[in-house]
Amino acid sequence: MSDRKRLHPEAWAYSKDASFAQGVEVNGTVYVAGMVALNDDGQLVGAGGDMDAQARQTLKNVEKVLAEAGMTLDNVVKMTCYITMCLSMVSTLMYAQICSRVNCQPARR
Repeated sequence: MSDRKRLHPEAWAYSKDASFAQGVEVNGTVYVAGMVALNDDGQLVGAGGDMDAQARQTLKNVEKVLAEAGMTLDNVVKMTCYITMCLSMVSTLMYAQICSRVNCQPARR
């Protein structure tokens, strides 16, 4: 049987007792899914429609979960982002900027 470790940043007390894990490490591979733009207090960042702030917070959250397993964005092999407001090029550009530092440019035309 594989070793599974639930990954949950200590600062995120608001979801500590949730029935889901923020991330899971299985045999050295980390899976992170369902990240949203909540801060450490469970408040939505950019609630007024600020897609740039939401995208930045979401990626910060991914970084925090990875850190629980001793990893960084440099260890990411695949990332799928769902951006619901296609009019917001700011978040798309911000995502490309963050990914450029870890050499994982998004697949875009």
